[in-house]
Order: sequence, then structure tokens, then C-alpha cells
Amino acid sequence: MPAAFKHLLLILLVFSPAIFTANLVREKAVDAGCWDMWENAPLLQKWHDFRAGKMSWSELGHHLYSAQIQHRIVVPRLLIIGLTNLSGGDFRWEQYFIFLIFLLDSWLLWLLVKRTLGGSCWRWPLMFAINLLIFSPIHYQIIFWGSCLWTAIPIACLLGVLLLLGAPRNEKFWWRVALSVLLAEIATHSFAHGLAIWPVLLVLVLLFDSASLKKRVAAAAGVLAVAGITIACYFHNFINVAHHAYDLKPGDHAMKGASSLLEGDHLMQAVRFFFAFFGTWFARSPFVDHPLDKAIFLGIATLLIFAVALLIFISRKQPRSQWRAAIPWLALAAYVVGVGLMVSKRGADIGEHRAVTPRYLAISQYLLVSMLALPLILGRRRSEESNHHESSPSGVVAAALFTAFIMAQIPVWQYGLHLTHVWHHARRQAQALVLFLPHIKLESLKVLDKHSKNWHCINAVNTLNGLNLLKFKPLKSPDLKWFSRQTRPLGTEKASIEVAEFREDGALELSGHARFGTNEPADALLITLGDQVIALGQPAPLNMLRIYGLDYEFSNIDDVPVSTMYPWKTVIHAASLPGSASTLEAWALNVTKMQIARLKTSLSVDISTKKVEINKSE
Repeated sequence: MPAAFKHLLLILLVFSPAIFTANLVREKAVDAGCWDMWENAPLLQKWHDFRAGKMSWSELGHHLYSAQIQHRIVVPRLLIIGLTNLSGGDFRWEQYFIFLIFLLDSWLLWLLVKRTLGGSCWRWPLMFAINLLIFSPIHYQIIFWGSCLWTAIPIACLLGVLLLLGAPRNEKFWWRVALSVLLAEIATHSFAHGLAIWPVLLVLVLLFDSASLKKRVAAAAGVLAVAGITIACYFHNFINVAHHAYDLKPGDHAMKGASSLLEGDHLMQAVRFFFAFFGTWFARSPFVDHPLDKAIFLGIATLLIFAVALLIFISRKQPRSQWRAAIPWLALAAYVVGVGLMVSKRGADIGEHRAVTPRYLAISQYLLVSMLALPLILGRRRSEESNHHESSPSGVVAAALFTAFIMAQIPVWQYGLHLTHVWHHARRQAQALVLFLPHIKLESLKVLDKHSKNWHCINAVNTLNGLNLLKFKPLKSPDLKWFSRQTRPLGTEKASIEVAEFREDGALELSGHARFGTNEPADALLITLGDQVIALGQPAPLNMLRIYGLDYEFSNIDDVPVSTMYPWKTVIHAASLPGSASTLEAWALNVTKMQIARLKTSLSVDISTKKVEINKSE
């Protein structure tokens, strides 16, 4: 086999997780805003006003620098302006960009692996194991939530710093330091944990042995000065502007509600959060319903293993080349531990259970990455010193450990794919809501209540639509004419109205179930009077245990009643109901195809007598 062809096959194999996840993003990304993504509307309105000459540079800069919860997201805001205008308001572009950042992370790590392991054949399994972490579907919450663009940027910046300041020989010291400082600024102004790059950068500059001590001290003093100014500005006038900000409101100080670790059991909560932050990876699986305790145990074990390995590495006299190869990976681990300490304080305020939130894995996984690389660096030196081939007994042990680590990813990937599927349907249901948001009052969401936290969502839809920066637009009117229709109605085994009751205020409460097929719930249920949609039934899933069992796909779906798996509910206000006795119909909506299917169940309603009858025809 030609060497070039063999090399290509190895590259395709090693980066196959990236290829798989790229296709997953293509299939599962949905053009719908989620939480903080609706905060883009005021930003884009201000950008439009600036372009029209209605806003000055200083006013625009003030908004770009304003705090989103505890984050100065200047760089993500600039990216959002560019991506939104280029895409015409397609939210998926932010999700695509996040994947590109993950791809950049992988490429930068590949460069680092080749630099530290040279031509060792272990660079291939190491990079494959790293890619299994980076591109795991368990990152669904990062990849498919555009606002996580913020949190994805700092790691790429850190990896760039490691490559710039970890070169074995360097004659462009000042340029590399200047570029590293620029990357640290980008990280800091993308997400709060970017602040943790500054101490890592300072240490790397001091350890940069290719430059003279005088240069290193001068550069470190410069880095320290820039860091001090940056951090001082960061926390000055630290006022939150976000609606989606936990318990914060726009205008609140971003640190409002922060508690002292010495109060109550906050210190213990922070400690538990810290350990769970590092142990969540293997705690998240289909077979664990409450992963927090397991995550804490695994976190303690992970940190102990890392600490013991580090002590062994430090206690043995290592040549300079060995330290040079290890320092970037140690710096990566130090950064992750620093971020863990930062978020653990926040965990004491919002609850330690948040430690197992999947989006934290995009940071904590890099401790595992470092732990995978460091033994190979040490093993490479021993192999060279003893003139042993890499298939020696130690190599066999390493191969067994790598195989075990890779196999351990199977349940994590399985669970990640399941959650990706759930998230995808949730985003489709959000699209259905956007279609009718300006037209229908939904009591369960209170989206039209000016005193509710959701009021800004309809403002955002109207703002983006008015700027022609909303690709998936609301309907011009709440009619069925905008949808194609399936010729065959859905039978009651797939969709039905089960409960219909008048409330004391005259509103009509409805609930039932609706699906098109197995694992294919309806994105919404349309209640119609003639061709006019008067209410939107939204999916109302129950909290079900995640202990599925090995035969879940073959038995559990059949065992659980459809009405339990695919429920929906809605409230039709009295003002929306017909004044005389009438018949209401129900339609299941597939928002991707913009297609509806009529239910065989209908309602006979008489508001004057407060009587309602469910009619089921087969």
C-alpha cells in the first residue's frame, strides 16, 4: 500500500468522529432561537441604527461591551452580527460556526500532538481518543445552542497560545507574545472563563526558555500590566443587560445574588460541584438517572489519578526536552482546573446539580485530554532510552488502556445521540411556536404578558422580522392555507383529544396525545374553527426515568402508552371560542415539511351552555 494512501486512511480514521458529527449537525440543526439567542435582536437593531447613522461609535461600543450575565461577549456579538447578516437571519449558522470551532480545536491539538510525540505511532490512537471526546454527541447542548458560541471560543484561543509559546526553537519571541496576548483578549471578551488564560499565559512566558531571562521578565511584566488593565475594565460598571440571566434582571449588577462560601453549606456545595465538574463525563449515560453522586466520585478519582501521575512525573529527574514536551499539556490541565474553581463558586449559588450540565463537558474534557497525552510523553522517552520497540510490554498495557477508554465512550455517545434527538424535536417545537407567536395568546407560556420574562421573545421576533433578519418567519395570518395536507387523517392510536373541560373563567382546557410515528412527535397541534387556527396545542412531555435497559428500543416503546410518551395540552380563551354551537377540528403539524394531518377526533362546543363533547370517528 502506498505510504500516501496509508496516511490518508489513518487521517480519515482518526478524524472520523468529526465526519460523523458534521453530518449530525447537518441533519439536526434547526433554524430556531433558544434562550439567549433572542438577545441578538436588540444587538442587531443597534447595529442597524449605527449603519443608518442613528447611533455613534461610543454608543455601539458601550452595548458591545455590556455584560451578558457575568460575560463580556464582545467577540461573539461581532460574530453574530456578521453571521446573521450573511445568512439572512438563519440561526443555524451559529451552530455551524460552533462546529467549526470544535474542528479548529481538533486541528490545533493535532499540531500539538505531533510536536510533542514526533513520529511516534501513538500519535494516531491518542488523536482518535481526543476526537472521540471533542466530537461526542454529548456536546449537543453546546453545538445546537447558538449562544454556546461564547463558551467555545476560549479553548481555541488557549490552544493557540500553547502552540505559539511552546515552540522548541523561537526567534520571534515578541511577535509570539503579542499574538498570545491578543488571543487572551479574545478569550476574555468571549466568555468569563477566558479570564483564566491570563495566569497560564504569564507562566508560559516565564518558562519560554528559547528567549533570554531578561526578555522573559520584561514580557511577563507587560502581560501582567495588560491583564491587570483588562480585568479592572472587565468588572467596572458590571451591569447585566440580559433577560435570560438566572435570577438577574436587566439593570441588575452582574454579581447580584452571589453568596459567601462561608455561609451555610455553600462551601461544601462548591466542593461537590468542583468534583462533579470533572467526573461528569462517564457519569452521563442511559443507565444513570441521578448522575450527581456518581460524578462527584468519578471527579475525585480523576483528580487523584492526575495528581499521582503529576507527582511521579515531577519527582523523577526529567531532561529539558521532556519538560518542554509536557508543559503545554500541563498548562492545558491547569487552565481547566482554574475554570473548575471559577464555576464552582457559581455552583454554590445556583445549585451543585448544575455541575452535570452537558455544556460544562466541553471544558472539563480537556483534563482527560491532558491525562491521555502526558503518559505517552513519558513513555516515549523511556522507549528511546531503552531502545525498546513501541510494542514492548508497556506498549501492550498502553494499548489495552486506550482500548478500554475508547470502549467507555460507547454509552456516552449513545446517550448523547438520544439527547440530540430530544433536543432536535424541542427546537422544531420552538419553530412551530414562532409561526403563531404574533397571533395566538398561549396562557401556559404567557408569551403576551408584558410582565413575564418571555415578553422580549415576541419583541425579538418582531424586531428581527422588521430588519429582514429572520429567515424562518411567523405566518402572516393564523390560517391552514400556509400548510400542505396529508390525505389520510391520523387514527386515534397516533393522535387524539383525550380531555376537554371548561374552566370557571370560560376558557376551554384541552389535552391529548399526537405523533406521526415512533420517535416522531407532532411539533404542535392546531385547533381550528373552519380554516382559522384559534389555539396551539404544545407538547407537554413527562419527566421519565432514564434507566432504559438494553432492550429499550424493542420493548419499552411498546410498553409505555402513546398518551404518556407524546402528550400535548392547550387552553382556548373564551374570547377565541365561537359564540354559537360549533365544531372544532385538530391538526398535527410537521413544521419541517410545513405539513398538517387532521385528527379523527373533533370537538362539539357550545359556549353558552358550557358543554363540550369529544367526537371520535374511525
